[in-house]
Amino acid sequence: MDSQLSKNDVQQMLRIASGATLGFAISKALDWPNPIFFTLYPILLLGLVAVLNGHIIRQFLAATIFPAAAVLVVYGLFGSHPLLITPLIAITFAFLFWQMSKGTLYLFGAFSLVDFRCSFTLPATAAME
Repeated sequence: MDSQLSKNDVQQMLRIASGATLGFAISKALDWPNPIFFTLYPILLLGLVAVLNGHIIRQFLAATIFPAAAVLVVYGLFGSHPLLITPLIAITFAFLFWQMSKGTLYLFGAFSLVDFRCSFTLPATAAME
């Protein structure tokens, strides 16, 4: 069977799959919470970044701090007012999509959106367990 993927495409695909599998396996073996972080972050990094440099690392670190601080402030101040939370989160998401559209801060926006998505689903998920 002839493949339409080049040798580089296959190598990148295997690199991404291996990174996601390794991240998930390590998080499950060490019984860390939220294995989705350890699965999605390698997929994003290995799929979107050709070379790891200081700018990428700064975006990654900022994308871990910004969503945590935003969730802390929004839920801390307006946790009992869902009608206020909804537009604030919509504005925050619009800001992150705007950052992604700039190009140079694409990874900051992408990682922040993943982190936000996981942060907002954790309370509901934890209540189910």
